[in-house]
Amino acid sequence: AHIAEAQQGGQKVQFEYRAQHADGHYLWVETAGQHVPGDGGAATLIASTRSVDERKAAEEALVRREQRVEALYEAMRGLTEARTHEQVAEHILTLIDDTLGYPISAVRYQTEEGVLVPAAVSGTSRALMPDRPSYDVAADSLVALAFRRGETMHYDDVQALDLSYDLGVVRACAYVPIRSHGTISVGSLHVGAIDEFDLKLIEILARNADGVIERINREDALRAARDEAEEMNRLK
Repeated sequence: AHIAEAQQGGQKVQFEYRAQHADGHYLWVETAGQHVPGDGGAATLIASTRSVDERKAAEEALVRREQRVEALYEAMRGLTEARTHEQVAEHILTLIDDTLGYPISAVRYQTEEGVLVPAAVSGTSRALMPDRPSYDVAADSLVALAFRRGETMHYDDVQALDLSYDLGVVRACAYVPIRSHGTISVGSLHVGAIDEFDLKLIEILARNADGVIERINREDALRAARDEAEEMNRLK
């Protein structure tokens, strides 16, 4: 149809389509050409075709990223409305699973004793790695290291590391600190399966969670002060 239109109008033509490669797989190609009138009414279309598979893949990846960003910001409304630390943790796991597609995840909070204790663990994590442990902040665990450094730690294949503890069937994993409050853990069964852009989104999620936790802590402190004032007034 594109070629016929070019022949009728004597115009340039450019269009994209999927074609089957000699080895059987399909790829995106682009054909661009020019209609050239010939003698005796004959017409020729001089054209060239090139692969645009990488560009199409990049465009599709960009669309997927934009969709994920929009979905994440839309879903974060529930996080901002959380009233307890436990609700914050559960919202984080829901966002990571439903929006970003990582069903293996956990949220840990630091206790006064300096231990990162699981506050919420995804159902898939419980099924594949039961009894998720707590980690001492000062210990040599990957999650504690990310917490101490205050930066995201990303590993394409933890099975290649010499760890003193077992991460089960998990291969790729990442740990994102929630500032001084705790950490977000994300895992995958496949090597290198955690996308760097997704990690940026999880870092944004962690910063938002930090703000919500700070707000909850202030509200708890205000309630405690109010209750104390009321009790003092009652005693007087």
